[in-house]
Amino acid sequence: MKKFRLVKSYEKRILLNLFRDLDKVLNLEKSTFYRDVSLSCFDHWLSEEESLKLLTNASKIDHRKRINQQYNFIKMLINRFDVYKYHYSKTRKNFCFIKFYSNDDLLRNLFIYENELFYLVIPQIKTILISGFDYTNHFYYQDKKLFFDKMTLLVKMNKLHLI
Repeated sequence: MKKFRLVKSYEKRILLNLFRDLDKVLNLEKSTFYRDVSLSCFDHWLSEEESLKLLTNASKIDHRKRINQQYNFIKMLINRFDVYKYHYSKTRKNFCFIKFYSNDDLLRNLFIYENELFYLVIPQIKTILISGFDYTNHFYYQDKKLFFDKMTLLVKMNKLHLI
């Protein structure tokens, strides 16, 4: 049984109107529509020295703990909001938005490959989420008050930090 669907054309138009400059965000370019903040297991940006020490010498227990923090955060996010996965299709030369039929299917899809980035849009809070490799995810939001009102509790509950 299929676990997801591509959104219908009218849904896609709505999402593209809501998330202008999606191509710029995907390519990590500056956009006037968004501000960005990162979600991290660490309470500050790591220096090069700290990064090498904490990331390369992490025990399996520390690594698993940090991955679980991120996983639990994403799980809570998905359970509270409608979330669409997206990517740029080179064959279609446009964005594809994917809606999963269940939150569990989406979670499995996101975390099946630890070394693969994922991209999500969250229409209710006008936010884009791009995963990272160093226990850090990156948010691009349009409405500061809305974003922080909805995210602060989730961040604290998972003992993470917005930096």
